[in-house]
Amino acid sequence: MYKEPEPETEKEIIEKIAKYVVNNNLSLPTTLFLSSFKSLSWITGAYASMLVEPFLPFYEKEGSNLIKTLEKIENVELLVDRIEELRMEKEEKEEESRIDKTSWYDKVIGFIRKIRKK
Repeated sequence: MYKEPEPETEKEIIEKIAKYVVNNNLSLPTTLFLSSFKSLSWITGAYASMLVEPFLPFYEKEGSNLIKTLEKIENVELLVDRIEELRMEKEEKEEESRIDKTSWYDKVIGFIRKIRKK
């Protein structure tokens, strides 16, 4: 009924979903869920299209593209990989900011201790 989305559109959808999941700290449950059910993605896509089909006239392109994208096992695998990549990047940034704060804190405490000794 609906045509397959372009590869660029699929990549955009995967990127949007991955960013949303990571920004909302849902990477672990989403990764677990998708990894568990990726072999059933075509069934899930069929049921999703049945349930969502009445509402697709309102969201025709976005809804059908999302369903068609997540029906493919390789796209689900790409989504899981992208979520993991973004999660790792986020953790590295948080770690860097923690290191910077700790080093600043240590410098201030060291400076105060030097002043007290004098």
